[in-house]
Amino acid sequence: MDLEGKWKAILIGGAISGLASFIPLLHLACCLIPFAAAIIAVAIYSGSSPPPALRNNDGVALGAMTGLLGTLLYAVLVIPLVFFFGHLLGGFLGRAIPNLEDLPRNLQPLVGGLLSHLGGILVFLVVLRILSQLALFVIFGILGGIVGVALFRRKSTV
Repeated sequence: MDLEGKWKAILIGGAISGLASFIPLLHLACCLIPFAAAIIAVAIYSGSSPPPALRNNDGVALGAMTGLLGTLLYAVLVIPLVFFFGHLLGGFLGRAIPNLEDLPRNLQPLVGGLLSHLGGILVFLVVLRILSQLALFVIFGILGGIVGVALFRRKSTV
């Protein structure tokens, strides 16, 4: 895959898709974010000098790399946040349920097991979220890249 001259577009598109996931209410449009970011990446690449002859391969490469970079940026930012809030949640639950003997006997093993494995559960959920976001961002990034090529391809004057 030849990425010569595409890095600026990939970095900007990846930053858009990775950071937009943290904007309240905008993250609900999870599939539109990488789609739009890939279109923006194609627009930036098509405006480079000298203007490239856009092919569908360019859109696929730009879209996939934009989705990959956006997911990487998301992962780098969300992992410390999850550990921070997981620590806060663990401390809160530790103070809220100081003694498991106060709970009914049939709930004690369940709550004890949940509290002792809370860190592992959070790690599993974060990894699952990142992997699902990677799949969505790459797929919709590729689709956005192809649409971007269709929108920004220069018409030949034959």
